[in-house]
Amino acid sequence: MLKVVISVNLSNYYIEKIDVQNILPEISLESILSTISSELGIPIIDIKSKSREGEIPDARKYYCAIAREYTDYSLRKIGKLINYDHADVIYSSKRGWFFIKHEVSFRNTYNSIRKRLNLI
Repeated sequence: MLKVVISVNLSNYYIEKIDVQNILPEISLESILSTISSELGIPIIDIKSKSREGEIPDARKYYCAIAREYTDYSLRKIGKLINYDHADVIYSSKRGWFFIKHEVSFRNTYNSIRKRLNLI
């Protein structure tokens, strides 16, 4: 290991080199929700409802997974848009990531949504 003393000047030098604006794209939660709505053909009002019919829960999984991965919004703010609390957002995004990993059709739709949002 190198024994280098890290000074404030040295740390500031490297912090300035990091382009924070390019780490996460500027994307709003509303645009994520509207893109998912148009991609799946589900009205936004249905995604915000408590319904568990058809693809509506999947739409919420996509929303939570994308919002957590590509934005810096708090869990509370992410959930507020679809009437979820922070725990619902955590659970829904974890389930979404599970399905992305294990189901091809879910992954393809997820990638299609990300392409429409210019995330990939």
